[in-house]
Amino acid sequence: MRKLIGFALIALALALTGVSSFAMTKQHTSQVATAPTEIKGQVTHIMGHTLTVKDEAGKTHTFKAADPKSLEGIKVGDKVDVKLENGRAASIQRI
Repeated sequence: MRKLIGFALIALALALTGVSSFAMTKQHTSQVATAPTEIKGQVTHIMGHTLTVKDEAGKTHTFKAADPKSLEGIKVGDKVDVKLENGRAASIQRI
C-alpha cells in the first residue's frame, strides 16, 4: 500500500511539473506576440533581402524586407525607420 501511495505522489509531481512547464510556454508565447512593430536606428548590414539595424538602445535587429524594392537607395550607415508586420519589414524609410 505504501508503494502505491509513493507511486501516486510521484505521478502527481510529474503531472504538476508538466503543467507548470506548459504555463511557462504559454507565457513565452504571449511575450513574443508583443514584439516591437517599429524600430528606428542605423543600418549596420545589408545582404540580399535581409537588413540589420542597430536601434537607439544599442540592440541589433535583423529581418527580411517584405518587398525587396523597399531596400533600394538604403545603404549601411543610413538612419531608418522600419515598420514591422508579422516579423518582416513592411516599410523602410530613411530618416
